Amino acid sequence: MRGMIFLIDVIIGISILVVVLLSSYYLFSIPEIHEEIEYEQMNLLSNDFLNSIAEIKVYEAANQSETINNLMTNNNLTEDELELSVLDLILTYWSIYKDENNLLKKEIAENITEEITNSISTLDDLEFSLIIGNESISGNHSNISISLSVSSLIENTYGSGPKYGYIARAYLNGVKTNKSRYLYFGGFVGQGNLNFNLNIPETAGTITSAYIEVYSGSNFSLYLNGNFSGNFSIDNSTGNFTANIKSANINLSNFIKGNNTIEINFSSSNITEQYFGGGFLKVDYNSTKLYEEKEAGKMKYYFPGIEGIMNLYDGFYVNGILNNMSAYIHYKNNISGGIVYLTIANSTVFRSNETGDINVTLDNLNLSHYFNNSGLNCSELNMKTIPLKFGIENIIPSDGEGYGDAVLITDVSGSMGSTDIQPGDQQRLAVAILADKNFIAGMLNMSGNRVGLVSFTTNVHQTHELSDNKTTLDNQVDTYTPLSGTCICCGINKGNKLLQSPYMISPITAKSAWLYNTNYSSTAPPEINGSNWTDLNYNDTNWSLGNAILGFENMSYPPNIDTDIGNNRGNYYFRKYFNITNSNKIKNLYINILSDDNTEVYLNGRLVYNETKEHNATYWNVGNLFFENGFEDSSFVGKGFNATIWSVEYGTDNNEARTHQTAVDIYEGVWGAEMEEGDENEVAISTRAGFLDLTNCINCNLTFKIKLTTNWENADKIYVDIYDGVWHYGEININGENYDDGIWHEFSLNLSDYNLTNNFRIRFDQEASRDSEESHWDNIIIKDLININKSYLRTGSNVLSVKLKNNDDKSAKFDLKLEAEIERKNAMLVMSDGGTNYECLEQPATPDHSGNVPDNRRCSSAADDACDDAIQAACEARNIYNTTVYSVAFGSNAETITLKKIACWDCNANDWLSGENETNCSRFYQSNNADELEDIYLKIANDIVNLSFEKQILVIEGNISYDNHLYRDSYLEFNYNETKPDFGYGEFYLSFEKDCVNSKCILEKKPETQVLEVKVTSYSADYWTNKLILTNSTPENMTLYDLSKYGLYENLGDPFILDIPINKISEGSNNISIFMGVSSRDMISGGNDSKLIYSLKVPGSVDYNDIFNSSYNAEEDAKQRLKESIYNITGQNISILTSTDTNVIKGVRTLSDANLVKFVIGKK
Repeated sequence: MRGMIFLIDVIIGISILVVVLLSSYYLFSIPEIHEEIEYEQMNLLSNDFLNSIAEIKVYEAANQSETINNLMTNNNLTEDELELSVLDLILTYWSIYKDENNLLKKEIAENITEEITNSISTLDDLEFSLIIGNESISGNHSNISISLSVSSLIENTYGSGPKYGYIARAYLNGVKTNKSRYLYFGGFVGQGNLNFNLNIPETAGTITSAYIEVYSGSNFSLYLNGNFSGNFSIDNSTGNFTANIKSANINLSNFIKGNNTIEINFSSSNITEQYFGGGFLKVDYNSTKLYEEKEAGKMKYYFPGIEGIMNLYDGFYVNGILNNMSAYIHYKNNISGGIVYLTIANSTVFRSNETGDINVTLDNLNLSHYFNNSGLNCSELNMKTIPLKFGIENIIPSDGEGYGDAVLITDVSGSMGSTDIQPGDQQRLAVAILADKNFIAGMLNMSGNRVGLVSFTTNVHQTHELSDNKTTLDNQVDTYTPLSGTCICCGINKGNKLLQSPYMISPITAKSAWLYNTNYSSTAPPEINGSNWTDLNYNDTNWSLGNAILGFENMSYPPNIDTDIGNNRGNYYFRKYFNITNSNKIKNLYINILSDDNTEVYLNGRLVYNETKEHNATYWNVGNLFFENGFEDSSFVGKGFNATIWSVEYGTDNNEARTHQTAVDIYEGVWGAEMEEGDENEVAISTRAGFLDLTNCINCNLTFKIKLTTNWENADKIYVDIYDGVWHYGEININGENYDDGIWHEFSLNLSDYNLTNNFRIRFDQEASRDSEESHWDNIIIKDLININKSYLRTGSNVLSVKLKNNDDKSAKFDLKLEAEIERKNAMLVMSDGGTNYECLEQPATPDHSGNVPDNRRCSSAADDACDDAIQAACEARNIYNTTVYSVAFGSNAETITLKKIACWDCNANDWLSGENETNCSRFYQSNNADELEDIYLKIANDIVNLSFEKQILVIEGNISYDNHLYRDSYLEFNYNETKPDFGYGEFYLSFEKDCVNSKCILEKKPETQVLEVKVTSYSADYWTNKLILTNSTPENMTLYDLSKYGLYENLGDPFILDIPINKISEGSNNISIFMGVSSRDMISGGNDSKLIYSLKVPGSVDYNDIFNSSYNAEEDAKQRLKESIYNITGQNISILTSTDTNVIKGVRTLSDANLVKFVIGKK
C-alpha cells in the first residue's frame, strides 16, 4: 500500500450547518420523490449521501451491507477499521486493490458500495454511481441521461512525509478584524453650527476607536446623539492644505449601532470662523463579517445640516451608468432677497428667493432639463466625481478680496490718430482712451486689484506703476496722443516688469504698540493653563503696553527709545497680535528688527528667527542692512552730497541737485536731498561705480522716500535706472502729476533679479519742463529682508512673540516690522491697430512664430523679426511670469495674426495653445465699433476679476439674519446600473487607509485581489481641488477629475472626496496625483494630509498541502497557511476566529495519482 491520506475541509470562522445524516432511518429510508425533482434537490441528496458515508461508522452500517456484516461476523475487521467511516473502508480496500492488484479487495469494495447504494435507491428513475478517479466502483453513470455530481478531491502529495495521515485545506467563513465607517465632510461646509448622520451597522461588534481629522475655522465641541463627546482645539502651526485638528479623544460610549447624529458646535461667535474646510470622522468597530451586503444600483447623497449662512462646496460620485436621479431639498431661508441655489457640475438646477421653511422635490425630468440647458449630458455623470455647490446669493459678501494685477498696454503710434471707428468716424485713440477707462473701472471695482499702464510707440512712451488709484490712472490715459512707429514687444516687455512689483502689506508697522513683560530677566514667563508665552492663546492680560522703540538708555544714542521699560539687566519679552485675512495668499513673509542686543522671534509659538550676535540698534540692524543714506553725511562742499557715494549727473550748477537742512526736504534726521528743474530739463544723482557691494544680498530690496511739490505736470517724470553690467532704464517710472501732493511716498524695488556683483549702481533721474519742479528725497535704503516661515501663519488672528536678550547696563532697544508679500494673479491686455515694426533686445534670437501669412504685412517668414519678438515676449509672459495674456485688434484694418498669436500661441511647440487655433482664439478680440470695443475691454476686466477673486468664506456685512437652515434630511438619490461584486466561498473584503505625500498617493494592487472602491481626500484650503491624474501600467496618464471642464471655479463645488473608477486601477503600482488651483492654469501640489482610502476583495482560502499524523495538526497548518497567505497579499495580520467547524472526509489515495471521489446522481 503506497499510502492513505485523510482529507479535511476546514471551515474557519462562523459555523455553517453541515447536514450529516446519522439517522439510519433518514439515511436509508428516503421518502418517495416525485417526478418534479430538480437539480437543486438532486444536489442536496447527493451531497447528503457522500457526506453521510464519509461520517457513518463501519459498525453502524452492518444492517445496510451484507458484506460488512460478514466481515464483522468473521472477525475480519480490526477495532480501528470498525471506527472508520464507510467511505474510508471502501477507499482502503480499493487502494489495496490498486496497489497490489488484489481482486478480492476490489470485489469487497464494489460489493459494499453497491449494497449501501441499493439500500437507499428506492426510485426506479434515479441511479447512483460512485467513482474514484476515472473508475466506477458502483453503478453505470453513462446510462444517466440527466445528472449532476458532487466531488471531493483526494490530492497527490509528494515528499518524504508520512504515507498515512491527514491533509487539510482552509476557508474563511469569518474574521475578527476592525472595520471602519467614515463620515466625510465636504471641501467647505459652513457657515454656522453643523450636524450630520453616521450609520454604524447593526451587525457591528464593539466600537474600538474613533478619530476626527478636519480643517476647522475655529475650536468646536462634538456631540454624539445629543451627548457631549469632546472639545477640540485647532493647531495654529499647521500649514496650507492640511488638517488643523487631529484627535482620537472622543467619548466612544455615546455611539450607537444604527443611525448616529453628529453635531458640531463652534466656539467662535464669528460666523466667518464657523466652518469645516474638509475632513472626516472615522469610527472603528470589531466585525466577524466577511463582507457587508448593500443594495446595488442605488445611492443617496445626504446634505449636511447647516445652521447659519448656508454655504456648501462638495461633490458626489455615481458608481455606474446613471438611469435617473432626483433631489429633495429642505431648508429655511430668513434672508429677504437672498436667493437659495443648488449647482450640480456647471448646471444650476434650483434657484428661489422664497423665504420660510421650504421643501422642494426635483425629479429626473426637472434635473435633465437643467442639465441640457447647461450643455451637460447625464452620461457625463457616470463614474465621475461631480462638484456640487449649495448656498445663498445676493446677500452681498463684504468686499471679497481681489488678488489681480493687470497691465493695460496701449498702442499710441501715429496710425492711432486715424478716424475710422464707427459710428461717426471717431479717432481710434480717442475710443481707446474711453475703453482703457472702462477697463480700469472694471478691474478696480474689486478691492485689492491693481492696474498698471504702458503706452508704446517706437519704444515705451509712458508707464504707470501698478496702482489702485483710479484718478491717477485715468489722468495718465487722458494724456495719450498719436506719435510714431509700433513696438509691441516693447510694451509687453515693460508690462512684464511692472507685473513683478510685489504687493506688500505691513501687518506690523514700525513703532507699533507692543505688549511687554520685564519680570523674568533670567527665565521665561511661566506657562499658563498649558500654554507657553509664545503661543497664540497665552493669557497675557497682565502684560504692559507701550510704543516701540521700547527699552532703556543709560547711554543714549540714536535711534532713541519711545517707551522706557526699565533696566532689568536681563531678558525682555514682547507680544504683538495681528490679523491675516487669507493666510493661503501670503507668498513671502519678512521681518526687519531693530535690537540692542539680539533677539529670538516666534510666530504662533514656532521659532522663526534666532540671532546670536550682539550689536547696537539701527533701523534696521537685523535684516542685513547693505546701504542706508539719509544724507546725514552731507556737507556744504560742492552740492553737499558725499562724493564718495554720489555723483551728480546732467545738472550744471549747485541748484539742480543739492542737500538741504530745510524741513521740506527732511523725512527723518536733519538732512535731506532735493532735485529741481530750473534751466535744465534733466537732472540725476547716481551711486558711484564700485561703491555698492551687494554680493551677499539674498532678498535684496531698495526703498526710498520721495515728496513732490510745485508745478508738476503729466509729462514730468522721475525714473529709477539700474546698472548691473548694462543699464535698465525706467525700472521705476513715476508720473509727477500723480504725486504732486506734498506728501512723502515710499517706493520699493526688488533687486534680486539683477546681477549684484558687476559694479551695481542706482540712478535717480528727474525729467521735467524747466518750470521749477521740485522733488525731495530721503531714507534711501537697501536691505536684505529676513524671509521667515510663512507656513506657521493662520487665517485670522496671529501673534508674533519676541525675546530681547540684553547683556549690559548701557541700553536695550527693540522694534520690529513685519511685511507680507501677497500672491497675485497676473494679466495683461495688449492693444494695437496695426502690425509691429520694431524689435527688442530682450528677444535676441527668436524663431519664426509669425509665418508667411498675408495678414503680416510688416513681417516675413524669416526668423527674429518684430512680429516674432512680440509673440515671444507674450509667451514669456505666460511661461515665466504666469500671466494671462489678452489681445485686442483695433479697427477692421488691424493685422490680426500677430495679435492672435500674442494671446494664443505656444512658443515652445511653435503651435497654437491646446484648444486654440487661428479661427478660435479665446482671448483675442477685434472690433471697429466704439461701443463694442468699450464692452470688450469691460468684459476682459471682468474675466480677470473673476480669475483673481478667491473666497469660499462669505464675510457678511450689515444686519443679516443667521436663522437659516439646511436640513440634513435633504438628499440626492441616484439609480444606476452597477455590477455588484461577487464574493466566492471564503472571499472577504479589507479596507485600507494610506497617507499621501504632497498629495501624491500610491496604490499597489496584487493580481490575487479585486479592487472594490478607491477614494482620495483633498484639503484644498481656499483653493479648489482641480485635477486628479492616475498613472499606471496603461500607456497614457489618465485625468480622472478635471474641474476646469465645468467653467469658472468660483461658480463650482469643491469635493473633499475624489472617487476613482475601479476599472482604471491596474496590476502593480497606481500613482495618483492631486492638484489645487483657483483657475485652470494652476496645478499646485497639496500637503501631506491627503489620504488614499480603498477596499479590496481578498481570497480567503488555501488548498491541501503537507501530510500530518493527526487531523489537529493538519487543521492548524491550514489555518496558519491561510493567515500567511492573507498577510502576503494584503500586508495585514487578521485574526481568524477560534471557533471552527470541520467537515472531515477521510480517504485513501495512491501517491502517484491525484483522484476525485465523485458521486453521480440522476435520471435514467
